[in-house]
Amino acid sequence: MADAYGFLRLRVAARDAVELERRLLGETLPAWRDAGLACWGLWRGLFGIASNEMLVMTGDGTAGSAVDAARPALPGDVAVVDSAALRATARPASAEPLTEPGLYVFRFFEVRPQDCDELVAVLRPQLVALSREAWQTFETATDYASRPVGLFRPDGEAGRPWTRMLLVTWYDGFASWETSRTPAAAARDNFRRRHALTGGTVAYAARLVPPG
Repeated sequence: MADAYGFLRLRVAARDAVELERRLLGETLPAWRDAGLACWGLWRGLFGIASNEMLVMTGDGTAGSAVDAARPALPGDVAVVDSAALRATARPASAEPLTEPGLYVFRFFEVRPQDCDELVAVLRPQLVALSREAWQTFETATDYASRPVGLFRPDGEAGRPWTRMLLVTWYDGFASWETSRTPAAAARDNFRRRHALTGGTVAYAARLVPPG
């Protein structure tokens, strides 16, 4: 089971990310596989991401940072404009590459480390429990298709005044995303409680690049 994950937001100087995508698929991902590093997913941006940027998440079963392990195989002209060393919580169970096409929303939200009491002093355990409980209702809705595929806590950021947690959610399209903004009452109550435990948020919308 891969426990350590790395989030990277990559940028090139070109106008778009067409060549970056080709090189990642043809050069970087094979090098990661040879080094024992999984690519959980590679995404093209839709909203909140520049045309010359891509998102990637790696998975590594070791205790080392999956971000640091990923950097050596990146093309030399690629800038890492944002990164996060993460640990999986409720999901995913493994770093098996994602394959389902559709809309993926990356939502980072801030957590106060002083509110945490069990998860490496950076995340209140209730936060994970609330999300897991809410998903039981969230995923059974019949008027939209959605599934949270990953909930990650920070890895190694204790002592900072604020730290980030990442939720990755799959939707079959923007219509489902819009409908899910008003979920069932049981899920809404849990999400409201979770909101009270967190600070500001930022979200990116992206489409998964099919695995090579």
